[in-house]
This record gives sequence, structure tokens and C-alpha cells, in this order.
Amino acid sequence: TPSPLPSPPSSPPSSPCFDMEIPFGNGRFAKYLFTNEAPRRLMWGLGEQPDCSYFEEGDSECDTECRCRSYAWLTAAPDDMCCACRGGTNVGPKPPPPFPPPTPPSPLPVLPPPSLPPPSAPPIA
Repeated sequence: TPSPLPSPPSSPPSSPCFDMEIPFGNGRFAKYLFTNEAPRRLMWGLGEQPDCSYFEEGDSECDTECRCRSYAWLTAAPDDMCCACRGGTNVGPKPPPPFPPPTPPSPLPVLPPPSLPPPSAPPIA
């Protein structure tokens, strides 16, 4: 009898993916999504300005793949920036800068010793 085929090697664990920061720019509509089809239309009614989390879950009308294919920002495409759309990066976000060490308390000022009152002169008789 032929020996069973060996099982294929397991795939290496996938490296973590991090969504990239979207370079929104300064335009009035820069932070909103537009359709990719010409003519591009602004997508109203999405609530707050969407980031990559918008692409993580689809709905009954348009799943994640549909959203990745159908929408983009004016300055970036989700398939470059978002893990849900096979973009993103495997380089994690920069850690926050370390807090500066607390400043040592300032030394108390050195005061001269209290001076004695001048000796009183004997009364003049």
C-alpha cells in the first residue's frame, strides 16, 4: 500500500499588521471617503470621518472587500493604508516619548543669620 502523503508544512505565523496613519491633508473634504468610480462622489452619512476601522467590517450591502475596492480618501487608498484591505505595515507605531524625569526640588535659599538688634545706648543723664 502506498504511504500517506505527508501533510504540508504549516505556514509561518503572519506578522502583525498595523494600519498606517492617513495623510489627510488640509482640504475641506480631505478626511472623508469618496467613491472610486468616476465621477467620484463624497460619501455622506458615515458619521465621523472614517479611518481604517471603517473597512474592517462590512454590512449586508458591501462587505470588507467591497468597501476596500469601492472607497478611498482623496489623499490615500485603503489598500495601501489599512490592514483590512491588505495594506498597512508590519512596523508598529512609534512608542510615545518617555516622560522627562521629574525636576528636583529647588534648594531653599540661603538666608543670612538673623542680626542682633543694635546695643542700646545708656540713657543720657
